[in-house]
Amino acid sequence: MILAMDMAEDLGLKELAANNLGNIGELYAEKGFDGYNPAKAEEYLLQAIDYYKDDSQKQNQCDFYKSLANVYRHENKWEEADTCFQKYHEIYVEIRSDDTKNVIQNFGYERKVAERDKEIAIAKAAADARMNATTGLLHKVLPPSIATRLIKGEKIADYFSQISILFADIVGFTPIASKMPARKVLAFLNYVFGEFDRIIESHGCEKIKTIGDGYMAVAGAPIECADHAERITRAALEMMSDIQLPDDIRSSLPKDAIFNIRIGINCGPAFGGIVGENRFVYDIYSDSVNTAARMESHGEPGKIHVSEEFAFHLQNRLDMVGDDLGGITFEERGEMEIKGKGMMKTYFLEKV
Repeated sequence: MILAMDMAEDLGLKELAANNLGNIGELYAEKGFDGYNPAKAEEYLLQAIDYYKDDSQKQNQCDFYKSLANVYRHENKWEEADTCFQKYHEIYVEIRSDDTKNVIQNFGYERKVAERDKEIAIAKAAADARMNATTGLLHKVLPPSIATRLIKGEKIADYFSQISILFADIVGFTPIASKMPARKVLAFLNYVFGEFDRIIESHGCEKIKTIGDGYMAVAGAPIECADHAERITRAALEMMSDIQLPDDIRSSLPKDAIFNIRIGINCGPAFGGIVGENRFVYDIYSDSVNTAARMESHGEPGKIHVSEEFAFHLQNRLDMVGDDLGGITFEERGEMEIKGKGMMKTYFLEKV
């Protein structure tokens, strides 16, 4: 619709451009429309009215004033609504002041109404198609709950008092990838991250992002839950034990390369929100996230490295609900120097 309007302006089709502006405004002004937005309706209707201010064709200007009056009425802006309605009535009377002219204009008006109805139908169909496409795309790149809130016009900035954060990476990825063609590296990562996505989703966790061969997921955000530690633990155990590379992927790895992953987990408070204006990214950030990343980077191949805080929280949760997650243990690693954190006591979480 916007593109059609720009093309109409470029071609000098002033009336068509104005019609498109007004139609978009009327679409946003419809309370039954999922994208109802009085601010945008006001913006586009005012632009359309401005296009017609020096035009002898008053009918569309009249209609757009009426629509704008309704927008203001819905928003309880009574003074603005009264001003627009008076302007609408003034133009309405002017159009019909000359009976002879009115007969002639009616013929043209009926044709224009039909054309305008057709344009509105096209505009609505285009808007619906665009909305569906936008919704589908946002649901692919953002958590569904975040995409829904964003489409409604919300500013996404949340605080979570307690979540669990997981980082995972492929051990020795850089030397492995340096000996593989780009397409095979991509196929390798797509398979591994695809399996991670499946596991994360199956346990009610949320993938946040990938950075190179690094993978980040959380539980307890963007939808909060009390059992976030259990969810992330089940996911980590499955990621560590159940991913088997298919033959075509394994055969593309360099000779003697061993596929292994390393996982780090922490829990704590965090913020969540949309980052970026042109390319939306939902991200989770806090010192708890940084600590989880350190657990992964200071971990060992084939191990799930967790902070003392996470181990304590998970053990309390398991004692409270009477669950052992099929049998897990915490192997104390002792205190170690963690970059940026100082001395920390950490554990390896293992399945019995």
